[in-house]
Amino acid sequence: MDTDQVEQLASRIEYCSQVIQESSDQVLRQAETTNWQGGSREALIMQIEDCCQRLRQYGHQMQELQMAQRAETAQWVDAAAKFGNGTQGQASIVSDALQGFWGSIISPFRDWYINKIWEDASLEERIRMANAYLSFIVSSYGLQVPLRVIDIKDLDGHDSRGYYRPDSRDIQIDIDNMRDDDPRSLLGTIAHEARHSVQHYLIEHPEDRPQEISEEQIKSWKENFDNYIEAENDFEGYQKQTVEVDARDFAAMRINDFLEKGIGFKEVKSAVKGVEK
Repeated sequence: MDTDQVEQLASRIEYCSQVIQESSDQVLRQAETTNWQGGSREALIMQIEDCCQRLRQYGHQMQELQMAQRAETAQWVDAAAKFGNGTQGQASIVSDALQGFWGSIISPFRDWYINKIWEDASLEERIRMANAYLSFIVSSYGLQVPLRVIDIKDLDGHDSRGYYRPDSRDIQIDIDNMRDDDPRSLLGTIAHEARHSVQHYLIEHPEDRPQEISEEQIKSWKENFDNYIEAENDFEGYQKQTVEVDARDFAAMRINDFLEKGIGFKEVKSAVKGVEK
C-alpha cells in the first residue's frame, strides 16, 4: 500500500464531503431568500430541501468513508510493523471490509438513481433497460436470450411475473409488471429467469460448465426439471424446488451486486436515451 497516495485520496474525499454539505446549505439559503412569489415557489422550495437533505446525507457518508479509509491505512501500517511482508492476508481482509463499507454507502444512491430513471422512462425504454440487463447477465455464459413482453394471466392469489420457455429459449415478462413494478423487482425477475436459461443450457451442454457450478448441481437441476412442479398445481411445492431456490438466490445476489458494486448498472442506464453514459 502506498500510504501517501491513500492519504491524498482520503483528504480529497474529506474535502468533497465538506463542499457537498456547504454547497447544499448555500443553495437552500439562496432558494429561501429569493424574492419570487410564483404559484409553484413552495413546491420548488420543498424539492430543493429534499435534494439538499440527500446531498447532506451523502456528504456525511463520504466523511465516514474517508475515516474508514484512514483506519484501514493505520491497520496496514501497524500490521506491516508487526509482521513485515506477511501482511497480505490481513490486507485482503481489511480491503474486503472497506469494499463492503463503500458498497453500503453507494447502494442507496444507485437505488434512488435507477428508480428516478425508471419513473421517467417510457414502456419502450423500460423494456430496453430490462433487455440490457438480461443481455449483460447471460452474455457471461455465452448466451443470447430474447426478451418478450406479453400479457400473462395471474394465478389465483399470485402474481405471474414471467417465465423462461425452454422450447423457444426466450424469457416472457408480464406487461403489467413492466409498467407497475419498481426496477429492483423487475430486474430481479429478469435475473431469476435468466438463471433458468443458464440452468437449461448447462443441462444440455455440461461441458460448458463454469467453475462455480458443480456437476452435481447440474444433475440436480436435470432431476428437478424432469419432475417439475407447476405453480398452479402446488405453489408451495413449486417454490421449494431446487431450480427455483437456486434462481431466487442468484437473483438476490445479482441485484445486490447491481446496487452495491454497480455490476450491470452502466449497461442498464445506458439503454435509455438522454441518460449520461
